[in-house]
Amino acid sequence: MRQETRQDIARLLERVEEVRSLLSLEPKDYSALEDEAQLVGLCSELVEALETTRRGLIETNTKLSALRETAEGMLSAVRPEEATQTVRSYMHRVLGFEEIGLWVMNRENGTLEGGWSRVVHDERESLEHSFAPLEAEGELKSTLWSMQTTTVSRDEIGNQLGPWRFEGVSEVTIVPLVSSRQWLPCKEVKKCIRQECRAYFAEGTFCWETPSTLCFHEKGFDMSRREEFCLRCDVFPLLGLMVLESTESKKLSAVELSMVESLAYNVSRVLESNRLYGVLEVGEEFRAGILRCMGECLVALDLDGRVVTFNRMAEAVTGFGVDEAVGREASFLVPSEQKDESPIHMALRQGAEMSSVVTSVARRSGGTVPVRMTTRLLQDGRGYVNGVIATFTDERPARRVEAKMRQLDRLAALGRFASSVAHELRNPLSGIAAGIQYMKKQVGDRGPHADNVGFLLREIARLEKIIDDLLKITHPQELILSEASLADVVERALKCLAPNVSARGVDLDFSVKGTVPDIKMDVDQMQQVVINLVKNALEAVDEAGRVTIELGLKEDETDGTAPAAVLTVTDSGAGITKADLERVFEPFFTTKATGTGLGLFISHDIVQRHAGELTVTSEPDKGSCFRVQLPLPGQAEQQGA
Repeated sequence: MRQETRQDIARLLERVEEVRSLLSLEPKDYSALEDEAQLVGLCSELVEALETTRRGLIETNTKLSALRETAEGMLSAVRPEEATQTVRSYMHRVLGFEEIGLWVMNRENGTLEGGWSRVVHDERESLEHSFAPLEAEGELKSTLWSMQTTTVSRDEIGNQLGPWRFEGVSEVTIVPLVSSRQWLPCKEVKKCIRQECRAYFAEGTFCWETPSTLCFHEKGFDMSRREEFCLRCDVFPLLGLMVLESTESKKLSAVELSMVESLAYNVSRVLESNRLYGVLEVGEEFRAGILRCMGECLVALDLDGRVVTFNRMAEAVTGFGVDEAVGREASFLVPSEQKDESPIHMALRQGAEMSSVVTSVARRSGGTVPVRMTTRLLQDGRGYVNGVIATFTDERPARRVEAKMRQLDRLAALGRFASSVAHELRNPLSGIAAGIQYMKKQVGDRGPHADNVGFLLREIARLEKIIDDLLKITHPQELILSEASLADVVERALKCLAPNVSARGVDLDFSVKGTVPDIKMDVDQMQQVVINLVKNALEAVDEAGRVTIELGLKEDETDGTAPAAVLTVTDSGAGITKADLERVFEPFFTTKATGTGLGLFISHDIVQRHAGELTVTSEPDKGSCFRVQLPLPGQAEQQGA
């Protein structure tokens, strides 16, 4: 063999040794290489090594593809259990580990929760096990607090990680699952993350965890408790633990260890994301709870004027459901006559914010609701406008209260006047009555003046009844409350009025809708209210007219009032003019030739003292409807409180 050829072969052999060392093959002596047969053997050996390497690369590439799919599956997982199940499946199926351990940190109780998983006859079994890092000893404790991947012997760990399933396990590789956040051991004040460590406070204050204990940086703190604080701290980077077993015949290769650490990295990201997702979920539930409990209607809009938030109170007032409202342009809330002047459109188009503006919003069933509205621009931290928020309250309850207060003030003034008149009239009327009684004795029961005297006495009796009614108003009879059926009260009142109904030939119908619970009321006084209302209805209709009495529960509670029983008395009479409608409950107001004008006034007072409401609606030539609304049991006490 020529010298030049020997030199080329020597250089080639040096490269062969380098390749063999990369393949972890034993070094070989090629000094005796002389003939072609030895060269063929060398080439065959190199080809075999190349084929082995190629197969290894294909296998590694397959594992990396599976690892990528596993990582994607973990990143899409919401719960830690989903991510850990994916990891266990990958390590059993692809990496071929028969037994693995996986634990996740529970910061509430300071424990690592999880356990072992193994494959036996193609079936996967799990053994749950938890332990407290504070109770860890030796190499396990050192690994937990250093947060570095460590391989230790089985004897050094003992049973701290739970019972072992396989004999022959000689070593375990512990891979901590670590947060991506930077963290420093807080052994000294200068190394503490003061801005983030919740256990650190200014000098002289107490620790947030245990108010009776000083911060562990303060003098007198038990430093053995420092680890307990750290494990509960959200900043502490230890998120969990992954443990792999090794035997004498099977050791973790560098490639497998790299894959395992890549898995650990992805699992750590999932656990971090899950914790943040949990925080966001709690915050979202808190925000949703605030929106549900708000006493005001709230509507949030984006810059296109589409609804993004619509709370429960807004549903109740407008009648639109949240599914109907969200994603829809806000114009459905604005009455047609306010298209250009609506506070919502002013805010969207001109950026104009308004406070406590009286306006109205459209209802789903038709019509509008008067509201008091405030609009504000939604801005981010840089001052950019992202939308508009409108809050408004239903003005109907407030307007009802105002109208009721005005009516009560007017009735109170009339009542005081009537009381003074009644007292002034009673004394002279008593004297007149005594004189007429004396005259009756003089003229007797027969004679030219007997009828006149009888007429005078009847008119005096009528005046005395009017005075008694006035005094009842100014000094109302105390209510004797008991739970009774309002339907029974109506039935008794109708029995009393049966002769009137028959004499007038009126078609009277009484019906009860649904089940109306018993109500606390003064039965006698409430019966008087029903008699007054039905008697007025009978007198308002002509012969062959119709009076309808209905009893039921209030169906529409979107007006802000409490649940109540409702009694309506409707007639087909001539109705009441708009001018008279405002005066029907005033004393002495009547349209009947022989009426006193006190029946409705007294009825209104009785209902009011029952914490109820008596109202009337009427149109000329279309009849009238009187509506008695009484609170259900439990509601009257709340209104009177």
